[in-house]
Amino acid sequence: MVAFHADYYSRRMAAKKSKMSPELIKSIKIIEKNKIDLFIHVTFPYLKCENLDFAHNGAYFSTGDFSKHHGYDRLQKRKPTEYDWYKAIGESVKGKNKRKTATDRRAINACTVRGTIAVPRLSGDINISMHMDMFKKNVSYLNRGVQLDTTDEETGGHNLSHYIHEITFGEYFPLGTNPLSNSIISMNNDKHQMGVSLMNVKLVPTKYKRFGRRPAETFQASVSDYVVGLETLVNSVPFVLPGLKIQYDFTPLSVHHVESRDNFFVFLSSLISIVGGVFVTVSLVSGFIVNSAQALKKID
Repeated sequence: MVAFHADYYSRRMAAKKSKMSPELIKSIKIIEKNKIDLFIHVTFPYLKCENLDFAHNGAYFSTGDFSKHHGYDRLQKRKPTEYDWYKAIGESVKGKNKRKTATDRRAINACTVRGTIAVPRLSGDINISMHMDMFKKNVSYLNRGVQLDTTDEETGGHNLSHYIHEITFGEYFPLGTNPLSNSIISMNNDKHQMGVSLMNVKLVPTKYKRFGRRPAETFQASVSDYVVGLETLVNSVPFVLPGLKIQYDFTPLSVHHVESRDNFFVFLSSLISIVGGVFVTVSLVSGFIVNSAQALKKID
């Protein structure tokens, strides 16, 4: 919640500037300056877009709070492309269009969430979940003993399985592998298919310096994740809506990775050493052969 409050106050700084201490204003400016981009690309192949909601640090899109802090169109919900749809359900994407909207009749209840928002370098969370109204509706069906599979046409789906195409914090370390990419999260093990995937992400700031280039500020991530079923979820405190929840934090320590090359004189000395070694070896071998031939000649 610290990140949320800092972002909230920074947007109202102009109106409340006279009431803020110089120290608080300085802290807010530092937070604003140290924001990084958070890129999100996730597909829910069995849930309509109107049944999805998303939030950052408790500021939900459905309430308008998300748009106040990040802008209305920074993170968008749309029908998946052919490529995104087939990737999400685990089928071949050969020849599938990355721009054309999926027309498969099975994709009628499907939604892709994609976009980039700026987040402070503070701990926080991002949620992509079933809309609260739809969640209440599905729970009411379950309480009456109605199978949710029979209501999908009316409600727009209930299965919260999803595919993470890519989630990236800032620029990812190029020599590492992003654990938040190309991952299928299945809810089929939960009998109601309405669980939540909880992910804890630790971000390690990594300064990457290539030879002859300026250092780049990148991040490495370690992820632990697990799925919580609906029956456990409804009794959890605090309550979490089914879907995907990512809690992230930045480590206080950073890593510096520097790629370097030896200078020309080191190369030259190594080359001379190699040539000299070859010359000495050849001289020894040739001398041995000549001496052996002369010794054999004397014997004859």
